Amino acid sequence: AAALAGSVNTVSLRDGLLSGSTTDGLGVLMPLRRRIDPKGREVLILGAGGAARAAAFALSHRGAHVTVLARRSEQASAVAQAADCAWGTLDSLHRRAWDVLVNATPVGSWPDSQESPVATALLRPGRVVFDMVYTPIETRLLREAAAAGCTVIDGLEMLVAQAAAQFESWTGLEAPVEAMREGALQELARRGRAA
Repeated sequence: AAALAGSVNTVSLRDGLLSGSTTDGLGVLMPLRRRIDPKGREVLILGAGGAARAAAFALSHRGAHVTVLARRSEQASAVAQAADCAWGTLDSLHRRAWDVLVNATPVGSWPDSQESPVATALLRPGRVVFDMVYTPIETRLLREAAAAGCTVIDGLEMLVAQAAAQFESWTGLEAPVEAMREGALQELARRGRAA
């Protein structure tokens, strides 16, 4: 899965050998599956970097109909080819139908937290908006999506889900998810970036 997704974020020692894996896909799937089954859903992923690639791979392999949208068509096409999904450019966002939107771009992150990659008019009740940005936790995109009646998922939830999967891989123990989230919140507050 790590080779196909093109990312490794977890290295473990097994039988004297280093083994690389990724929890990036789980970081997207676990929070999303608490709200909605992605199978058969129309999912738009904004961005074409490593996080977008991992999300596209994980969601398309769980039966979602994924479309990757990026500024540059060659990047979107490369991610889509690797993840076996559709692609397009960001300027086509307003013409796309979707159930789930995943922002895998840095738009809206600190210090430019008043930016949003999605026009407010495109946000409709009943949809799910997942913003991978976690500084700030409540981005402009998430505020506007919640106000429009969307279900929202913040980037910290993804980050904690990734870390929990890593913890369990390394230790074989159940991750202390709430303690991990609280620790992350405290660190963001210390840096003044949680709001």
